[in-house]
Amino acid sequence: MPAIYPPSTKQRSMDVLPHPESIRKRSKSSSHHVRRKPSPVPRPNTMIRSYSGTELHSNFQRRPPSPVQRPPSSVPRPNTMKKSSSYDKLSVDPSSHSRAGKVDKSPSPMRRISSSSSSSSPGAMLKRLSSREKILPSHIRLEVRSQNSQNNYFPKKSTIDNEISSVTSAPSLSKEGRQQSQSPTSFQKDNSMREMSPLKKLSDSDKSVKMKKEEKLAIRRCIEALNRHLNDEKRREKLNKVHAKFDHWDELRHEVELNYGAANVLSLALTMTQDDDELEIICSCLEMVFRTTQNGVQAAYSKTGPSAVPWLLQLLKQAERGSLKHSDSFVLNITKIIYYWSRVPDIRMLVMRHSGMVEMLQRVTTLAAPESKIARMRIIANLANSDENKSFFMENLLDSVLQIAVIDESDEARKCASATLMDLASCSDNQVKMANNDRVMGTLVKLTTSESNPDTREAAIAGLQNLAFCQSNRVRLVTYSNGVVLDAMKKTLASDLNDKARMRAAGTLTNMACEETAKYMGNHKGLLQTLAVVSKKDDNSDVQGRGAMALTKIAWNIESDMTCYKTLMDALIVASLSNANNPVSQVLRAQARSPKNRYSMARHPGILDTLSDICLDSNYAIADKENAIRAIMHLSNEESNRKIMCKKTVLNALVTCAGKEGGEWRGISESAIVGIERLATNQSNRAVMGRHPSLLCVVAKVTEREQKEIDGGIVSSHERLAKQLLLSLLLAM
Repeated sequence: MPAIYPPSTKQRSMDVLPHPESIRKRSKSSSHHVRRKPSPVPRPNTMIRSYSGTELHSNFQRRPPSPVQRPPSSVPRPNTMKKSSSYDKLSVDPSSHSRAGKVDKSPSPMRRISSSSSSSSPGAMLKRLSSREKILPSHIRLEVRSQNSQNNYFPKKSTIDNEISSVTSAPSLSKEGRQQSQSPTSFQKDNSMREMSPLKKLSDSDKSVKMKKEEKLAIRRCIEALNRHLNDEKRREKLNKVHAKFDHWDELRHEVELNYGAANVLSLALTMTQDDDELEIICSCLEMVFRTTQNGVQAAYSKTGPSAVPWLLQLLKQAERGSLKHSDSFVLNITKIIYYWSRVPDIRMLVMRHSGMVEMLQRVTTLAAPESKIARMRIIANLANSDENKSFFMENLLDSVLQIAVIDESDEARKCASATLMDLASCSDNQVKMANNDRVMGTLVKLTTSESNPDTREAAIAGLQNLAFCQSNRVRLVTYSNGVVLDAMKKTLASDLNDKARMRAAGTLTNMACEETAKYMGNHKGLLQTLAVVSKKDDNSDVQGRGAMALTKIAWNIESDMTCYKTLMDALIVASLSNANNPVSQVLRAQARSPKNRYSMARHPGILDTLSDICLDSNYAIADKENAIRAIMHLSNEESNRKIMCKKTVLNALVTCAGKEGGEWRGISESAIVGIERLATNQSNRAVMGRHPSLLCVVAKVTEREQKEIDGGIVSSHERLAKQLLLSLLLAM
C-alpha cells in the first residue's frame, strides 16, 4: 500500500481524480515537492478515497513516498506484525489495488496499520487513532474479490437447457457468500484485535451498499483495462480476466456489466483480432454478459447489435464449416447470444431482418450438435412469436421447421417446431396457405397423435385450432384425409392425460363446427359419443364445458332428416347428465322449436324423461329449467305428440313448474300452464290428468292468481288459460 500523507485544504471529488496510470507517471517524473502553506487554523485529517479504493492525498503524485509518523495515541495498539505477514501471503493480483501498479512491502508502521485496517469487512467503521485522525479501510474490495475467486461461488457456463431456470439462481452476494467472506481465516475474526481496537460496527444495510459499490468499481476497472489494451500484447490477458469476471448467472450484475460498456468493448474486440482462441473467448464473454434481464439486453442490443451481428454471423458460418478452432464452442456461444436477443419482443423484427439471419436459421437442419440445434430452434420459436415476422417465416423457414418437426430425434427441437407452427397458424395471412399445405396438415396430425411430450402435443393441437378459426378452412380440416383430423381430436379427448391438450382438442372441434361441416362431424364414427362422454365424465370441469360446447354447436345444425340425428339425441341425453354447466338444455329447446323435429324428438327414447328431470332436479339452474319446460311446451304443440306425452313424468314436471311463484319463476309457470292446456285439448288425456294427485290443486291456484291480476288491472302478454283448463278437467271427471 502506498504511504498516506496529511490532507490538503480542499478535497477533490472522485469525478476529477486523475487516472492511476497518469499518477504513476507523474510521480516518477517529479523531482521536487510541493510544500503546503501553513494554516493558522488546525484542520481535521480528512482523507479522500481514490479511484482504486485506497486512501490518498489529492496531491499524492507530487509528494515523496515517505511514511508519516503517527501521533501518540492514548489507546494501546496491538502487535500487528503477524497480521502484516499474513496479508503479504494473500493471493491477490498486485496490479489491481495499487495506484502505481506495485505493492509496497516496506515494513513501516503505517503499513502494519493499513494491513490490519485492510482486513476490515465492509461493515467495519473508521479506526480512531488519536485526536481527530482517521484512516479509512483500504483493501475491502480486494478481500471480497479474493473470497469470490477462492470460493468459486458463481457457476460455470451452463447448457442452454438450464439457462432460463438458472439465470436468476445466483445473486451477486448471497447469505452463504457473506458467511464465507467472514470466515475465521480473515482478519475480521481476530478477537484480540477487536477487543483492543475501538472499532465502530456498521449495520447490515451499510455492508451491502458498500459491497455493491466496490463490486461495481471492480467491474468497471476490468472493462476499462480491456478497452485500453485492445490493440496491444496484453489483450489476451485482459480477455481472460474479463472472462473470469463475467462467468456467473446474476442478472443484475450482468446488467451492470452492460451498463459499463462490456458489450461495446467486446464487439470492438471482435474486429481487432484474427486469433481463433481470442475470438472464442470474446464470443464466450458476449454470451455471458447477455444473460441479463430483457431491458438490459434491449438497451445493449440497440448500441452494439447492428454492428456486431455481421461479424457474429460470419464467424458462425466459418465455424459450421469447420474452418475455426473450437468450432462447437463458436456455434453454441453465438447461437446463445442470438437466442438472448430473440427473447426480447421489441427487437425480434430487427433481429430477423439482418442480412444472413435467414440463411443461418435455415441451416438448423444441418447442425450435428443437439445442444446447438435446440438453441437455434428456440431462436426460431421466439422470432416466430412476433406478428411482424409470421408472414416472413411462412415464406422462408416453413420447410426447415417441418423437417425438424417430422424427423429430428430431439424432443426439445420438435417441441420448438410445434410451437413455431402454432404461432404461424395464428396469423390470418398464413391460415389458408397452411391449411391447403398437405405437409403442414400431416405434420400437425403426427405431432398431435405420436408425440410423448405433452407440450408438443398441446402446441400442435393449438395450431389446428388456429387454422380452424378461419371459416374457409373448416371443411378442408374436417374432410382432410378422410377425417384424420377428427380422429386425432377424438383420440386426444378420449385418452390424453394432459388437461390442456384435451381442452385444446375440444376447442378445435368447436371451431370446426358450422353449418357446412355439421353433417361430416355428426356422421364421423364415435365423435358425438366421445363428446358426450367427455361432457359428462371428464375430470376437468373446463374440458367438460368445452366438450359440451362443441357438441351443442354441432347439434345446432343437425336436423331430424339427417342420418346422425338419433346419434345426436343419444349424445345430448348423456351430456345433460353432467354436473358442469352446459348448453344442452338450450339445444334441446332449439331442436323442439323446429316443427319438423318435434315428431322424431318426442318419440326418441329418453328425451322426455331428460327434459322432465331437468325441470324437477334442484341442481339445475333456473335458466336450464326454463329451457326444458319450453322444450316440453314446443313438443306439445304437435298434435300427434300429445297422447304420448300425457304420462306421469311429464305431468309431474308440468305441475311442479306451474306451481312456482315469484318474479324469476313467472315465465316457467306460464309455459307449464300452456303445456298442460295443450295436453288437455286431447279429450282422452283429461281423465288421466284429472286423476293426477296435484294437478287440479295447482291449476286452481293459478286460476285464483290470474283472477287477482284481472281484478288489479294487470295486463298479461299472453292469454290466461287456467280457468278454462280447470273447467274442462272438472267436466271430464
